[in-house]
Amino acid sequence: ANGEVTPVDTAKLQALLPASLGAYTRASLDTGAMGQMGKGVSATYKSGDKSIKLSVIDSAGLGALAGMAGAMGAEQSHEDSDGYDKTSTVNGQLVIEKWSKSGSRGEFAQQVASRFFVSAEGEAGSIDELKSAVAGIDQGALASLAK
Repeated sequence: ANGEVTPVDTAKLQALLPASLGAYTRASLDTGAMGQMGKGVSATYKSGDKSIKLSVIDSAGLGALAGMAGAMGAEQSHEDSDGYDKTSTVNGQLVIEKWSKSGSRGEFAQQVASRFFVSAEGEAGSIDELKSAVAGIDQGALASLAK
């Protein structure tokens, strides 16, 4: 009614986090809020000496700013002998991908519905494990929470 967007309740975001990610089992669960700016949840998953932190952030309070980078077609990349770092826009949504070969550490983040950010970061077997973790969040269900 007043043009303000209310952040999604953290319990609804938390329900999207899976109990496990392949061989990784959930070790902890966290929630946080920044008032009307947004809310977020994250879970840490462990498998042996490797761990992945999967996060879902609702940037509702940022309004149009949240979707601006994707809408503007943000692009950048850097690659060297140890890995790479790139930002791109896929279907109008921001995608960030980083990988360090020496540390077997990286990050994969994807914008959903120009409002939410789903990211996976940590020590993993490959960037594909991080991408798979992000893909494990039901993007349709997440986007439907924005309504």
